[in-house]
Amino acid sequence: MPEAFSFERRVGFAETDAAGLVHFSNFFRYMEEAEAALFRAIDWPLFTSEQGVIAGFPKRAAECDYRRPLYFDDVFTIEVALRKLRASALTWQFTFRRGPDVCAYGQYTTIYARRDAASEGIAPALVPDALRERLERYCTEEPADAQK
Repeated sequence: MPEAFSFERRVGFAETDAAGLVHFSNFFRYMEEAEAALFRAIDWPLFTSEQGVIAGFPKRAAECDYRRPLYFDDVFTIEVALRKLRASALTWQFTFRRGPDVCAYGQYTTIYARRDAASEGIAPALVPDALRERLERYCTEEPADAQK
């Protein structure tokens, strides 16, 4: 059974429109904040820079399905699950809740990639084994040797 990870947040005034509703684009920022909080919880940096090589998790695809609005000053929780843990890719699922109500479902896929600072090239790399071990407890998908 995967562990649950959740991140609580309050809607700021600057995140809303003139009607006091959260602008849709902020849900993507909230997802990234929740991802960063999970990485802090497992004591792993979201990106590294060593000897001119930068490694991190650029987004490959992102989506959000909105169900109920969030308003200025609402306190909400983002539940985070790792749907897929592949050799170079992570697919995250986010559930936004205000109390018992689901406000949105989000998902994105990140690619673990490395970039040599001396060049403009970026290339997928294998998710480090130590990171994979820390993330497996949040993964809703059964691990398979073929995915590694």
